[in-house]
Amino acid sequence: MGVGLLLICLTPPMQTPDEGAHFERAWQIAEGGIVPERRKEGTGGVLPVSVNSFCRWFEQFNHDPSSRIPNTLTTYREWHDQPVDPDTRMFIVFSNTAAYPPLPYLPQAAGIIVARAGGASVAGCLLLCRLFNLLTAVAVTVWAIRISPVQRWTIVLLAMTPMSMYLNASASSDALTNAIAMLFVASILRFAYGGDCGCPRRRGTWLLLLAVLLGLIKQGYFPLALLALLIPWQSGEARRLKWLFAIAIIAVTAISVATWGIVVQSTYSPMRDNIDPAAQLTHVREHLTDFFGTLLNTLFGPKYLSRHVEQFLGYLGTLDTPLPTWLLTIHGIAIGLTALRGNDGTARINARQRLYVAAVVLTNYALLAFTIYMTWMRVGDTEIRVQGRYLIPLGFPFCIALSGLWPLGPSSAVRWRSWLAAWLIIEYSVVAAIVVHRYFSLTQ
Repeated sequence: MGVGLLLICLTPPMQTPDEGAHFERAWQIAEGGIVPERRKEGTGGVLPVSVNSFCRWFEQFNHDPSSRIPNTLTTYREWHDQPVDPDTRMFIVFSNTAAYPPLPYLPQAAGIIVARAGGASVAGCLLLCRLFNLLTAVAVTVWAIRISPVQRWTIVLLAMTPMSMYLNASASSDALTNAIAMLFVASILRFAYGGDCGCPRRRGTWLLLLAVLLGLIKQGYFPLALLALLIPWQSGEARRLKWLFAIAIIAVTAISVATWGIVVQSTYSPMRDNIDPAAQLTHVREHLTDFFGTLLNTLFGPKYLSRHVEQFLGYLGTLDTPLPTWLLTIHGIAIGLTALRGNDGTARINARQRLYVAAVVLTNYALLAFTIYMTWMRVGDTEIRVQGRYLIPLGFPFCIALSGLWPLGPSSAVRWRSWLAAWLIIEYSVVAAIVVHRYFSLTQ
C-alpha cells in the first residue's frame, strides 16, 4: 500500500499506459455514461473541455524519455488551482477504452464523484481516481492471497512487480482487471483443493458471481473460466454435480462477455486508419500459414518473448522508461523460484493438473494475440504488438503450472521470505529514483 501511495504522488498525470483514455472513460461512467457514443471521428463521449485540456497537456510528455515537466511543483499547483467547468463540453475520442465494461472503472468513477462533490479540480479528481483504484485493487489482491490454498507468496511477488504497482497507482482499468483475475483463480483453487465437500451453496454462489465479474472486466481473459474444470477433476465426491457446476461457471462467464459485446457492438470504431477486422479475417483465411507463423513468432520468438517478459515485470511511463535489467532479472528469478518452491499453502496439484493449467494459460495467451491482431493491427501486418502488461492476469495460473517442482522446507521458507521482503524495499527505492529522474524538473 505504501508503495502505491508513493507512486501516486511521484507519477505525473497521464504517464502510465493510456491513462488519459482510461481517465476519460472513468469520467464518462461517473456522469452516468455507461455505453459510449460513436461519431464520425471515433468512439468516446461528451466531457468537460477542462478534462480534455488537462489530459492533452500532460500527454505531450509521453513517449519521450528526454522530456521533463518544467518547474514541476509549480506546474502541479497551477493545475490543482484550475476548477472544473462542467458546462463547457466537447466530444472526446477514447476509442481504445470506450468499449470496456464499466466494472473495472467503478473505483475510479467513485473517486471522481467524491472529488467533484468536494469541488476539486481535474487534477484533484485524478488524484482521488488513482487512490480509489489503488485501494480497491490492493483489497481484492489481499483477499486473493488470504483464500488461495497455494502460491500465496507468488501472488505477493506478482502483485508487487513494478508494472503491476504502477498500474494500480493509476486510473487504468488494468488494476482491477488483474486483481479480479487473481481472485477468480484463487477462488477456483480454494473450491477445488481447499477441502470443501459437495458444492456448498454460499461458495458456489460466490464463484458464479466471480464468473460474471470475470466476463465484465477486459473480455479477453474469459478463457480463465476453463480452470473451473479443476473442481470436478480434483474432487472425489459428488463429481457429477461438480461437473455441472464447472460448466455453469464457464457458461456464465461466456454469457457475460457476449452480453456486453452485444451492448457495445454498434459503438466500435478502429483506433487507427487502415484497421478493418472483417478484411483482416479474410486475410487470415487466405494466408493461414503466414498468420500462424506470425502468431507463433509473437508467442515464442526470442525478440517478442523477451519484450513481453520485460514489460510484464516493469516498463514504466508510457512504456518509455525502462528499469535496470538487473532489477527485473532479480524480481523475475524471485517469482520463478517462489513458484517452483510453492508449498506455502495447503494444496498439492498433480502433474496432469499442472499441464492442464499450462494449456489454459497458453490458450488465453494465443487468444489475446489473435484479438489484438484482428482489432488493433492493420490488414496484413506481419507482427502482433502484444504488450507484456496484458499477460499479468495470466501470471498466477502460469506459476501454478510450476507449483511445487522444487519443494522448500519450512525453516528455509522463513529465510526465503525475509530475503524477499528486504529485496522489495531495495527495488522500490530504485524505482522511485528512476521515476523522479524521468519526470521532475525544478527549473523552466
